[in-house]
Amino acid sequence: SRLEGSRMWPLDETHAELLRLVEGRLRAVFAPTGLWGGAAPADGPAAVVPNALQLTRVSAFNHIANHYDVRDMWKEGIATLAWSELPTEGELRGEAFSLCMQLGAKKAGRRTVQVPLPPGSAYVLTGASQGATRTCSLRHVGRAACSCCWTHGVTLSGPARVSRQSLTLRALADDESDSDSEAEGGGG
Repeated sequence: SRLEGSRMWPLDETHAELLRLVEGRLRAVFAPTGLWGGAAPADGPAAVVPNALQLTRVSAFNHIANHYDVRDMWKEGIATLAWSELPTEGELRGEAFSLCMQLGAKKAGRRTVQVPLPPGSAYVLTGASQGATRTCSLRHVGRAACSCCWTHGVTLSGPARVSRQSLTLRALADDESDSDSEAEGGGG
């Protein structure tokens, strides 16, 4: 099947179990944020089970520009683990990076927050930081800009001499009611 021009395949049982292990660890570590319904196994009305895995490679000397994910496509909670492709002189996990969050559609009034992270870090986006339709005061869909939701991107610390790899877990919205009517959450 296709999603935003990317090919996707079902996971075999071994890969599905690895994904469940990563999900469980992220769910436990980020329990205070309520990621995917909290630390408990995926059961109950608030539980969300990630069903989309994205692997991204950003080549050396590049970054990920600030953007909205497709606002009406995902359920609450996006979790990303990131690391460098190769070790660097002072760090086996590679180069540090920053999560760049921006609020506001116009440069003049835009607020920017850089969150420095060591290589191998994980981060979670929820609520207004995820920019989903259900938390947007204007109820924007797709990648439409607004002044109430944050965009996210990644900048590398210093000249990135090695490629950056990341693994992102998300849950696809089942239908319009999933993306529009879930409870509004806080920022992540």
